Amino acid sequence: MTVVRGHYLLKNFLLFAVLLIIVSFFAWPHIMPSDTPHARAVAAKKLNVVIKPKIKSIDKNGRPYGIEADAAQREGSGEETYLVNPKGELESAEGRIFNAVSKTGNLSEDGKSLKLKGDVAIETSDGYTLDSQFMDVDLETKTATTTTHVQGTSEQGTINADEGMDMDQEGVVTFKGKTHLVMNIEE
Repeated sequence: MTVVRGHYLLKNFLLFAVLLIIVSFFAWPHIMPSDTPHARAVAAKKLNVVIKPKIKSIDKNGRPYGIEADAAQREGSGEETYLVNPKGELESAEGRIFNAVSKTGNLSEDGKSLKLKGDVAIETSDGYTLDSQFMDVDLETKTATTTTHVQGTSEQGTINADEGMDMDQEGVVTFKGKTHLVMNIEE
């Protein structure tokens, strides 16, 4: 009697295992979607997303600039392109290089304006850093502005401005609102 009963349990266990394998085979793609480069490309194509876009160009004065991102997608009527993790680089007339990064951004259709949002950081080739949550960069005039809190750091010290800042073509920054400066003084 125990042999028959063990046989019956083994038979039910194997039947259950086979059914589980068959269900898993058909349900697996829906339960655990594949995260391969091909699967991401197919998903991006459905959403009309460009993966790893990169623009390298020269402005009307012959100075190079570039923008790249992890992904880009046209928004609304197509007047702006939404960027994920954008990075930009431009060179001033004096040869200073400015690198900008943020979590997201919007590039205007004509490519003249870049609005950076979320953990914005602009670094210069001579060691200055500006951090804010929003930055509007005019790629045509090579200027940047923000109306949100901004912090600037360098070897010389740190400056905080409550109402933002404006940066002109030469990289001269004018801080706005209540401003706090801490200087690093060596004796």
